[in-house]
Amino acid sequence: MTNTRQSEDFQSLAYDPLQDGEIRLLKLNQTENAVENDSIIECTIAHHSLHEGPVFSALSYVWGNDEAVVPITLNGKATKVRPNLASFLRQAQLQQDPPAADSALDAQHITKHVRQADTARARFEPFVTRPNISSAASPPQVKNTPVEYIWIDALCIDQSNVPERTAQVAMMRDIYAKSSRIIIWLGTAADRSDRAMDMLKSGEKKGILRERTSLAALMQRPYWTRAWTQQEASTPDVPCEVWCGTKRLTYEEFRQMDDVFQEFHRRDNYGPRTNHAEEELPHPALGKIDSTKELRSTRDTRVAYNRSNTYTRHYRTEQAAQFGNLLVKYMHLEATDMRDRVYALLPVYQDLEQSHGYPVEVDYTVAAGEVFRRAMAWALAFEKDYHLLMFCSAGSRAGAESWVVGFSKPPVMTPRFEDRMFYGKFGAGYWDLVRGDFRLLDGLSGAQQRLSVTGAEIARITDTYGPPLRTYNWLAPGGGVDVEQVAVWLEGAARFAFPDKIDTPYVRGGSTVAAMDGILSTGLSAILRKTTWPYLDLIAGKGASCLPGSRDGAWSDIRCENGVLFRTDDGHLGAGDSALQTGDVVVVILGIRLPMILRPVGDMWEIIGSCFVSGRMEWWDNSKMWEKDGEQKVFLIC
Repeated sequence: MTNTRQSEDFQSLAYDPLQDGEIRLLKLNQTENAVENDSIIECTIAHHSLHEGPVFSALSYVWGNDEAVVPITLNGKATKVRPNLASFLRQAQLQQDPPAADSALDAQHITKHVRQADTARARFEPFVTRPNISSAASPPQVKNTPVEYIWIDALCIDQSNVPERTAQVAMMRDIYAKSSRIIIWLGTAADRSDRAMDMLKSGEKKGILRERTSLAALMQRPYWTRAWTQQEASTPDVPCEVWCGTKRLTYEEFRQMDDVFQEFHRRDNYGPRTNHAEEELPHPALGKIDSTKELRSTRDTRVAYNRSNTYTRHYRTEQAAQFGNLLVKYMHLEATDMRDRVYALLPVYQDLEQSHGYPVEVDYTVAAGEVFRRAMAWALAFEKDYHLLMFCSAGSRAGAESWVVGFSKPPVMTPRFEDRMFYGKFGAGYWDLVRGDFRLLDGLSGAQQRLSVTGAEIARITDTYGPPLRTYNWLAPGGGVDVEQVAVWLEGAARFAFPDKIDTPYVRGGSTVAAMDGILSTGLSAILRKTTWPYLDLIAGKGASCLPGSRDGAWSDIRCENGVLFRTDDGHLGAGDSALQTGDVVVVILGIRLPMILRPVGDMWEIIGSCFVSGRMEWWDNSKMWEKDGEQKVFLIC
């Protein structure tokens, strides 16, 4: 069948209702001379029992933002799919013939009689079986197993049927766990991806620097940034294959790339520099597939792998679940539907906390703000995870309540707890170790819930400097930073902090220069910081010439690029959420690790976000306030 059918009218597939425990599976129909004729892909789709049906593969891929414009036939009816899915179906069709995979899947170089003979044999070959990964003596190898039955969410779920979509998404964990293999589809070949895949297949590190650009491009593909794909690829005990164009690898082979990149990153920062260190790997490439690797480790071992650049849980009780921890740890993952930022993590939670029920029921009739509120209420009421309040941000709010974290994107001032020298033993310790009094009012199912917390006001904001550095497009497109843009922002920050154009003693001791360095790095220890910023030189008009080069490691010291600087009525300097304004109050809340910025709203308070205040982060600077009668008060958060 040729592409002459592209002019016909296309129609939506009429789906028959699924029964309990049923799924739909897609089967590719073989087409003679598919490449030469550029024929429309033909598929059939049918109902099967999830637990008693045929062996099947499950596809994990990014839908993409393109419209559905590529024609296929499904159960004999013409329909259209998005380009990324069409490219996979075409590639899978070519792999119906095992020798095609052995010869780089180039079907044009295989004779017709060989193709027919091997296709006949392939019909009786089993799918890839699940190996005992823990006892495997050598890394698993990709088998040239044809794609026969496959589950693809875009086609196997009636996306227009909300009740069915809700039910099938609730089964997502079981669907991927039941599959014989998960195929990670990164897309068609581009940016020398074939060379990169071949290098990873060989396992050779020699000459890898020459392919660093192509490797980085693979790591920056959209697949590694999506919430659903990370959940799918991390399914325990199911082999994964990574496909890109005509190339295929096992996940174990592919994940070597992240390890190699991290090794080069460590060399550049902590050890002997390579001959090409000045041509360092693009920063966005580092750690892109780390979320998948971490989730797989977490789910395989059923133990939280608490390593994150945003949030690490330290005070856990035996009964505490980890759903709140998961929500903030993987908040950077994207989803077209904001509700999926919560729903995509439910299968992970189920693996980690098998004795607990779902904290949130999958329901696509519920608005995103309400889904976030239910998730937050669960974490506060049942997990006692009050540290989640640090991730509240007026700039990422999705619902009406300010105490609900907007899981749609990371907050403006994301707490960083990898720097234990500051935040661990000594950082913000007093109010973190004191058990707070948190109460949700109006009941878990009530609208417009209020949160009652105990704390104390420590200062009022009297002056601000903004907008944040991120609005200056300070990250250069090709890597590094735009030093000219940073110089403009830093000069303004210097004039804000040093109105007399000289360094002065800071209100808490030490110098204002040291205080500002601490604010820009959000508390990174002076031992770990790589530079002291030349504030006075910037005020003197030296501009970018007095700053480090574009790719200098010193730029990693700046960690408040999303925040606004402020000054309090008692002379302290700090940085906080970009929505803060004069008149807001810095509050210490018992049981929370960072001070918070609150805004009075009548007789209640609104959370603006967490903040960093130089000189008010150490417990000994705040412990005396609790010795004074009347300092503690109840804040009713709306």
